[in-house]
Amino acid sequence: MLLPSLLIGDLGNLFKQESALDESPLLLRDGQVEGRFGDLYLSTVFKHIRSAAQPGRVNGYQAGLRLYAERESPHFALDDFANAQHTSALINLDRLCRTIHLLNFLGLPDNDARLFLPVNPNYVIAVKKNHGAYFEDVLARCERSPQQVVVSVSLGLWDGRAATAVARGLENYRARGYQIALQSERKPHPENSELALLREINPDYFITPHGFGPAPDRFDTTEALSRLRSTISVARGLGAEVVVEGVASARQADLSLAAGANWVQGEYYEAEQQRTGSARPAAPANDSGDIDLGALLAVGFA
Repeated sequence: MLLPSLLIGDLGNLFKQESALDESPLLLRDGQVEGRFGDLYLSTVFKHIRSAAQPGRVNGYQAGLRLYAERESPHFALDDFANAQHTSALINLDRLCRTIHLLNFLGLPDNDARLFLPVNPNYVIAVKKNHGAYFEDVLARCERSPQQVVVSVSLGLWDGRAATAVARGLENYRARGYQIALQSERKPHPENSELALLREINPDYFITPHGFGPAPDRFDTTEALSRLRSTISVARGLGAEVVVEGVASARQADLSLAAGANWVQGEYYEAEQQRTGSARPAAPANDSGDIDLGALLAVGFA
């Protein structure tokens, strides 16, 4: 593989050619790869996706986008993102974000894990064929393959009317070796329309919030646990592995495991990792439903 600076230069030149830019949008600052889009600078923040039963085991990294403006206020700089609703700008932005995430992923100590990349569903619709071909070339330049990448799209940003187009595009990704994740951002118990999309897309992963509230140890969690169990049962019945995200306490971790989550993500595990050097295993659950002891452009803003 090329040295990082050479790789950044190589991919930067690719962007210049593909997007007719005067200069490369990629730069290296303080060991982090950043990108420039209009007056905004883009960088990556990663979240660990861990085993629900063995949180010390990391399955992958969920990439999110962090952005800032040096000369313009963020309020006005965000107009650049609004303007990116134009098809060509949207395609360039989505590709730039994924490339930044991939380059920063290569700098992680355990970069053999899976990389979960948010993809704008409007991008999936805008690209008419050969989904994933461009990024496959980027991956090859980094000596990586599509099999290591999970393409993640949010259910909250498109509806059943676009399901056929999105499903077709995601199937093109899958045919190239990418895995697919659907993310429910609104609630831990998807509406019937979301369940219909889940069945039509048949993802490899389903990502859902836990829905237990900020202090589940103070309230009856039976109903919330039942809803999450039902959602996870549907997803796993379709062959998907389930990621429960936003876990912020030991109680939420226990409840998420009790509901049947395969994988978890949240600040609780990161705090435990820093405190003890390993994330705490969640407590076992009994069978009674209680526990003995969880839009700008949809490019994953942090």
